[in-house]
Amino acid sequence: MHSPLIGQNIDQLGERFVDMTDVYDAELREIAQKVADDKGITVHSGIYIQVPGPQYETPAEIRMFRQLGADTIGMSSAVEAIAARHMNMRVIGISQVTNMAAGMEDVKLSHEDIQAATLDTAENFVELISGLIEEMPDAE
Repeated sequence: MHSPLIGQNIDQLGERFVDMTDVYDAELREIAQKVADDKGITVHSGIYIQVPGPQYETPAEIRMFRQLGADTIGMSSAVEAIAARHMNMRVIGISQVTNMAAGMEDVKLSHEDIQAATLDTAENFVELISGLIEEMPDAE
């Protein structure tokens, strides 16, 4: 993964060196949890690591990422969060987890199975995001 801030900075968007201590907004996380609770949607909090893809990770890579503290692995989201914080936006990270990582189960990963799992959970995902948007405080 490469930082989206590499290259010439556009000062109008934000400062060059962004503090990433609190990337994800605590208030937005609380709102999302409340929406999930109200709608009976199970959500989990954890540590997300982004990898470049598009290939799925090897079992050895999964073991390494777990040792680093990762709970979930994906191919996007982190660079978008960095870019948004660069622009001083409030950020929440919500991922729709569709499969166990390579080597965690005795199943080969397939793009078709992951797409099917996405469709199976899409309704809850849409409900969660819609509810979050409805409950978000107005932008200043």
